[in-house]
Amino acid sequence: MKNTWRIIVLPLLCCFLFSACSAPSSFTQGTVSSAEERVLTDVRTQYRNASLIVRGDCCSTHINSDGLECHDMDVTEVLAGNASVGDRIHIPNGGMTKDQSYLLFLGEGEDVPHAEDVTGYTLLLDAPLPIVDSEVIWEGKRLSLNALKEELEQLGTIVSAPAPVSYYDQLDALTEAADEIFIGEIVSLPEMSTYSLSIRDGGATEKAQYEASLATIRVRGSIKGSVGRYNSELQLFYCPERVSGMLDASTLQLTQFDSSSLLELKEGGTYLFFLLNSPDAKQDYYFPINPIQGFVEISQDDLYASSSNTPVLPYDTLTSLVRALHDALDWSQPGYEEKTPPLVVGE
Repeated sequence: MKNTWRIIVLPLLCCFLFSACSAPSSFTQGTVSSAEERVLTDVRTQYRNASLIVRGDCCSTHINSDGLECHDMDVTEVLAGNASVGDRIHIPNGGMTKDQSYLLFLGEGEDVPHAEDVTGYTLLLDAPLPIVDSEVIWEGKRLSLNALKEELEQLGTIVSAPAPVSYYDQLDALTEAADEIFIGEIVSLPEMSTYSLSIRDGGATEKAQYEASLATIRVRGSIKGSVGRYNSELQLFYCPERVSGMLDASTLQLTQFDSSSLLELKEGGTYLFFLLNSPDAKQDYYFPINPIQGFVEISQDDLYASSSNTPVLPYDTLTSLVRALHDALDWSQPGYEEKTPPLVVGE
């Protein structure tokens, strides 16, 4: 009987040991070695630094007037950032080969002379990342392109938010601090969901979760900034919770406001917005300058602001506030008209 059990168990044990020894432990099969984890750490760093991440084909190479080898790339897939398939980008470094496909982590570059349909970028890595048989050659290792794309997609779900969130007690300071000031209508305001935020303040980065809504705003008239033409739409990251971490811009001390100080954002409502651009060029979100001063409700020419929005309270009509904003922007400066057109509500 014992011999019989040996006959049955030993082959099974051998099969088990063989399977354990021969099972692949590579990134391409869904498990990650320590060396590959170091590559993924580099991927995360390069993601934070990049303004655009694409897959592209090198369509031409040439030597520019400075004697540098340059490359033109046709975008075949956008992994993160604002670009479109078919766009052509110019890279003045990299040592790439014509007709080879690459994964590109790119930083902003200079405009390309005499080529209006080509945008200039620079490579963030010392060497290009060739794509061969659906694998990326990264530091001598062959990594699954799909696995890298999944990692980039996961990183893209983390919202990069401006920091610090500051309160302004003077209208000219509020006007100066806002990247965009415009009239807009809330087209949609989904229910609050939990978002992971990456908040970089100086050299420190905080990771936290907040309840927020991605509202869609339709532009009705611009005072400052470049939000787009009349009827263009943008996404607002609406996060009232951040009221608890605001600083006073003049003293850099924590403020004492709470949620009772907030003006409610409502679907279908029209507001005068004071917004900040995303700190991450790959994410096309806008943020209220702070939860109290990010927007003022408009009803015909009447204004309704938070009772804590001190700089705006002296103005009870849109007309009077817009005039004050124009004064704060100092339109008498030469050339300012070209950068910031007058408010135009309607087409």
